[in-house]
Amino acid sequence: MRVCVYYSLFGLGRGSLSRPKKKKKWKAPNRDKNSQGAALTHRAVEAVPQYVKDRIAGVVTFGDTQTLQDGGRIRGYPVERTLIICNTGDVICAGYMWVVPVHFYYMQRVPEGLAFLIARILMST
Repeated sequence: MRVCVYYSLFGLGRGSLSRPKKKKKWKAPNRDKNSQGAALTHRAVEAVPQYVKDRIAGVVTFGDTQTLQDGGRIRGYPVERTLIICNTGDVICAGYMWVVPVHFYYMQRVPEGLAFLIARILMST
């Protein structure tokens, strides 16, 4: 089984990173684009054909704007292979499009997501 990990912490959305034509450093993420990566990942997993879903060991999203709308799961994808991490007080996860300070504290929860993915990968091999 192939393992592909798409990592989207803090939802680096469209236009939030840009690569200059000359050899310069990457620009920092634009904080106005938070949560888009989680939502895009969420919807992308829903949209892929079933044979692709069958090959995905697990999905983790952080601060997912689609959490409330989809009942805390990714439609058409097994609940046991999904971990949607939402910080207490992050209103993004309740469907409000307001970015509050607690939304910027998902980095400390990366080990939780990583442990989940490692367990899912080990179970699938």
